Amino acid sequence: MIHVFYVPGMFGATIEYVLRDFTNELAPTNASISSDGSIQTFKRQNLPKNKSMLDNIRMGEISTPPYPFGDLHLPEILELYPFHADDHSILIYAESFQDAEQNILFQYHKISIGEANTGLKIFYGDQSNAKSDVGQWNQNYTEYSDLKPWEFREWFSLFYPSWIQEWQQSYNQVPDNWLKVSSHSVLHDTTNTFEKIIDFCNLTKKNSLDNFANQWKNAQEYILNEYKLINTIVDQTIKKQDYNWKLLHPVAEAMIQQKLRTHGFEIQCNNLDIFPTNSIDLYNLLDNQLQLHTQEIQL
Repeated sequence: MIHVFYVPGMFGATIEYVLRDFTNELAPTNASISSDGSIQTFKRQNLPKNKSMLDNIRMGEISTPPYPFGDLHLPEILELYPFHADDHSILIYAESFQDAEQNILFQYHKISIGEANTGLKIFYGDQSNAKSDVGQWNQNYTEYSDLKPWEFREWFSLFYPSWIQEWQQSYNQVPDNWLKVSSHSVLHDTTNTFEKIIDFCNLTKKNSLDNFANQWKNAQEYILNEYKLINTIVDQTIKKQDYNWKLLHPVAEAMIQQKLRTHGFEIQCNNLDIFPTNSIDLYNLLDNQLQLHTQEIQL
């Protein structure tokens, strides 16, 4: 059996699609690239999303477990996972902080507002602590969705770096006989990476991957361009160079706030529900004398 462990957003469905539709041995999906660049239009063979689902993994061709899920981190999932001696196991991980930040944007566009359309709950994580966490902002809050836009932006800008650390550490948390594939290589060396995965699984390729790989890469470009825009906004703001952009979504705004913090600037963010769309306006909200946050808010 083949197992593909991946962080949500790091192309688990795409890899299952490639393994099934471009090899002779596995049952095809006959899926296609969707409007948001993902491949979510087919039934996954095994997609465990919580601890209880690990007991119901069907023997078959492939499983694609995301990590982490619920309150289980990767090492804990691995301890419970029903492996067999002849399985082929693959890990998709973040090679760099920048790759992981890009994946957060993939999560937003493909899971929050894309075909999956789950809203922002993927960013809230385990909601069992919601009341105590959001109560730090307002004692009347009970759910993460109670946070005002400026509060969500501030909270998430402090929190998401802890995700990134976990996505990078996973490389050292699986055995050396696994195939370890970075999300960067999937995005930027697509055909070779897909072929490496097929070979590792002892499958035989039945069709050329070139056309699909090019179409798929082009479908991801809008997210990579947004990440470039975020970095440009940060750079132009710090340099106080006049630069305009369209209104962004809250996850992108939180990323800008976090990046400015790494440069020593806090945003005067209290009640800033509408984020600036001009670098001079944003610069005027910066303050390097504010006490910098030294601890991330934990879920």
